[in-house]
Amino acid sequence: MYKFYCVFSSLWLLAFSVQAAVNINTTRVIFNHGETQRTVKLVNDGDYPVVVQSWVDDGAPEKGPSQSSAPFVVLPPVLKIQPGEQRELRIMTTGAGLADDRESLFWLNIYQIPPEKKTSSTGEKVRLALRNQLKVLWRPKKIEVLTEKSINLLSFRYERGIIHAVNDSSWNITLADVSSGDYSTSGIVVLPHSRSMIFNSAPPAMLNNTINFVVINDEGNRWGFSAVVK
Repeated sequence: MYKFYCVFSSLWLLAFSVQAAVNINTTRVIFNHGETQRTVKLVNDGDYPVVVQSWVDDGAPEKGPSQSSAPFVVLPPVLKIQPGEQRELRIMTTGAGLADDRESLFWLNIYQIPPEKKTSSTGEKVRLALRNQLKVLWRPKKIEVLTEKSINLLSFRYERGIIHAVNDSSWNITLADVSSGDYSTSGIVVLPHSRSMIFNSAPPAMLNNTINFVVINDEGNRWGFSAVVK
């Protein structure tokens, strides 16, 4: 059993750039079996209107809404949010065709398009369009909430200079941070019943070392654990 050593809280996910106007009230969207609709709140905290285009896909950054084959619909797909205004996105699905023995992972894209900034006496300032991605998780009937006990099904294996995270659970496990000695990484999703490379070119001395890792839970909070590399 892993040692559980800390819990952090995160409430609102701010857009990933200081130039972003629209803030998002969650870090992930979870559909449990039987649920067909979830909502995401958007708030424009900027001083200018923003057009937002939203869609769900498999997370490939080069893809746009016309290339998505994900079984989700986002309404409205395009909306304009005035300064200080709050709006809602509705994400809908039937879950048809998705796996019944593990979570399915998709991504909600929120693409912010601000108006062009006019040239001023201090020179022209360009506002760039921003694309945020949030996880969309669909859970079949037999998969319940992610718990601290669920993380015992995640292990770390050393094999010929590579350390893998091996996920023997039915959940998508998000590792916000992983560290061992001088090695560290972040932002890794280990899919159900699969493995992901954590560290490459790791020396044999890392075998049996302690590895510290942080997992993002259903509420977007952070759980800290430590384990031994096997």
